[in-house]
Amino acid sequence: MQLNSTSRVAIRILGAALLALPIAFRWYVSNFDRYLRMINGPYPFSHLGSGLYQFTLNSAGLVWGATLIAWSLSRDSTDPGVGRRLRLVKGTLTVLSGLVFILALQLVPMPK
Repeated sequence: MQLNSTSRVAIRILGAALLALPIAFRWYVSNFDRYLRMINGPYPFSHLGSGLYQFTLNSAGLVWGATLIAWSLSRDSTDPGVGRRLRLVKGTLTVLSGLVFILALQLVPMPK
């Protein structure tokens, strides 16, 4: 699949935003009043106080952001050697992304 330059830029911006997600989340949680309001909220927010949920959110942002950037860069390269190396990085990040997704599924409570 060929991407035009506008799509590549949009994918890179989305990847950069996902890479910045852990920093933004850490800044938001650093204020104790916001932290208490967040963990006293409804279901998905009430569990964000635990370390496992924060780890999953942060690692998912990092892995998915890096995967999107590597994917858009591998489509941009005309040198076959660079494209091959970027495809290897993209494949590794895709596997990590799948592992983070499996971890996230383990955090979802099962219905009784």
